[in-house]
Amino acid sequence: EYVDADGWLDEMLKAAKERRKAPDDVKKEKAAAEVGLSYGRLCNVEQIGVTTADAMCAFFDEGHNVEIIRGLRKQLTVEAVARRVVAADAKLKDKIVVFTGELSSMTRDAAKARAEELGAKVTDSVSKKTSLVVVGDNAGSKARKAAELGIQTLTEQEWLKLAR
Repeated sequence: EYVDADGWLDEMLKAAKERRKAPDDVKKEKAAAEVGLSYGRLCNVEQIGVTTADAMCAFFDEGHNVEIIRGLRKQLTVEAVARRVVAADAKLKDKIVVFTGELSSMTRDAAKARAEELGAKVTDSVSKKTSLVVVGDNAGSKARKAAELGIQTLTEQEWLKLAR
């Protein structure tokens, strides 16, 4: 987690340095955290992963890119984002939820926001870590995969009752 834009840039530069110094066999075979703490944290950011982290590190390894970012930083005002606080008794605390199909009573963004308010982490793909899949009209492969993995599914109406 980055306190401010300058802290973020420092972490990106550290991650790039760690990645650059790691031997090629470590980069391919070891866990990201073994390359370095900053690199490991970058790889663990939701929807980043090793491939994107490597591309970001390559970008920050180029001095002219860093200078452009520093120049932009002087021109921009970066505002802090309020943290989302989840109550200990939230209905979906620590659950991973996926929405699939067409929702008729709310937009996908509204459904996602409500799930997050209830403590869930919303993702776009079904895996064995998924806790719940909300199935709307014309659902496809995500609903099938949830059934194959034995993951709990809810209809949109069941979701609306839960989300109250």
